[in-house]
Amino acid sequence: MGVGIATENAPSRWSGTVAAADRVRLMPSWHRSINIFASALLGMVLASAASAFVFPSAVARPAGPAYSGYICRWKYDQFRRARTETSLTTKSSGRAARRPLWLRSEAPAGNAIHVYHSPIFRGHWPYGDDLADNPQHPECPQRVVKIEQALKGSTLPLHWHEVQRFGDSFATDCQRLLALAQKHGVEALDGATEEPALVRALRSSCAVHFVDHVAEIYRLVHVRQAARIDMDTYLSADTFEVALTAVRAVLEATEMALSDPGRLAFVISRPPGHHATRATAMGFCLLSNVAIGAHNALTQSVQGAVPARVSKVGILDFDVHHGNGTEDCVRKEERIRFVSLHEHPQYPMTGGKADEHGPMHNIWNYPLPAGTSWENGYAEAYAHALNHLCTGTNRADAESDLDLVLVSAGYDALGSDPLAGLQLQPSDYSELAARLVYRLKPSTPVVFCLEGGYDLGAIGEAVSQTLQGAFRARSEQLSAAA
Repeated sequence: MGVGIATENAPSRWSGTVAAADRVRLMPSWHRSINIFASALLGMVLASAASAFVFPSAVARPAGPAYSGYICRWKYDQFRRARTETSLTTKSSGRAARRPLWLRSEAPAGNAIHVYHSPIFRGHWPYGDDLADNPQHPECPQRVVKIEQALKGSTLPLHWHEVQRFGDSFATDCQRLLALAQKHGVEALDGATEEPALVRALRSSCAVHFVDHVAEIYRLVHVRQAARIDMDTYLSADTFEVALTAVRAVLEATEMALSDPGRLAFVISRPPGHHATRATAMGFCLLSNVAIGAHNALTQSVQGAVPARVSKVGILDFDVHHGNGTEDCVRKEERIRFVSLHEHPQYPMTGGKADEHGPMHNIWNYPLPAGTSWENGYAEAYAHALNHLCTGTNRADAESDLDLVLVSAGYDALGSDPLAGLQLQPSDYSELAARLVYRLKPSTPVVFCLEGGYDLGAIGEAVSQTLQGAFRARSEQLSAAA
């Protein structure tokens, strides 16, 4: 395995000997009462038992199965019905106006945001032509469409980078490379002669995840043509290529941010990745894109293959769900700090203990109750989270020692999101991003990577606000240093 990632043997998530409860940890949100929570537990047990039979078998891929997951099915159904009856509008908070944002003409020379996207991210979808604003499953291609539309209509100085698809021999090359890694170890890929971008994406993924985990996703998609991994996480004919392209996008965006003066990037990719552990795909996620990007930056820095030295990486996760997968992938890597602000109790029912920091003391979780808004608890928690992210302490006066920050940018903490209960507004993300950048040195790259966010009417604005806040803060930093 790669530098710093734990390599102890563990049973594969796909093995038939793994307990059903370890295979699928599906649990809906707990919002109102003990009775609802007890019913949810019963549903989880039944779903896990069912998946023990469904998953190992070669399930033929259907034309378009209805979403029957348990992350928060009842709430998503209510949300779809509401969309059918009337269009949702963002709730007004009555708060004071935010400070003015930078416009394109005000940008200091050389300062821009690099945006990574690809038409392939509109794939990975088993529901046919169901691409309307009321899709059958919340993790849908329209998410990236809405974000791209919002950003292209903004005044932000954006440099667009289209991530290329892999070559025509993708499937056969993957099969050969994964067989090589399983037989001889991931280091054997260093001498592979296949497409360099594909070798790199697979090599980086297998340095963080167990090789068997990556190989099994390939096998489910290209050999067994399975329809889903669990009740929430579906598959389609191009899923494996889409997932690896998302990894490729994070790697390319990180390299660009390390070399560009403005040092800001945003990756508009799907599927999300922060629930994917080293050996488990779950919660819509297959590969832990952000953990892979962090590990690759550290490895490349040791080899002298990146333009800037990277010895300490911070990962900030503000998705409404705990990034259990990212935490699992980095908890034994002392060069990476992981900080997560999330609703709890909520899927996946982890990250609830704020006083547990992992064996390397590099993990900080901030569980927040449903109903938390920016003014009512979130901003205060976020200030402490930034201190721990940037310094490993709770000292606001300590200087950041981070060389790179990767952000798991999930937008399901919006008050209008159908899958959870936090109450952020789109404009809050401007302040959230600005405070992050202000807390860092002007030379510290920040790469935002899309995770969740399922209100199609608000996600575009929220992403735009994120980049406006980050750009404003970085522009002021560079102007002050000039």
